[in-house]
Amino acid sequence: MEKFSPGLKCFNLRTWDLFVVQCYMSREISKRLQFSKSRNLGRSSKVQEFTWALQTGFNTNLRYHKALANIVAWEATKKSSSETKLRKAEEKLEKQKAALVERMKNEIATIHKKAEEKKAMVEARRGEEILKVEESGAKYHAAGQ
Repeated sequence: MEKFSPGLKCFNLRTWDLFVVQCYMSREISKRLQFSKSRNLGRSSKVQEFTWALQTGFNTNLRYHKALANIVAWEATKKSSSETKLRKAEEKLEKQKAALVERMKNEIATIHKKAEEKKAMVEARRGEEILKVEESGAKYHAAGQ
């Protein structure tokens, strides 16, 4: 026997499905091997060699798919953890941005309020000065007549 391939690739199954199928097949082969050993101890060595190669191939594939499933699970866990950290950092930045925007808006409102107060003071002073000019003009006009 040169090379043995179980032929499951034609199903185009996902890794986990293939893993499950190979687990089942490996168990079935183990059961049949034990049954055949107990039933016929005098079977030919070629049949025993073939069943041993078949079981070894399935066990190898089983270990490969277990390792692959562990790697995929590890990757998913790490990705999830990183995405959670990223979301938290984004939320923190959004809160900081909102606080800064609120502070700047308050500062702008304070500046506007002070400007309005200064405008009112200038208007009041202008009114007082106009009143003084009118009074002095009236006094001058009254004195000149």
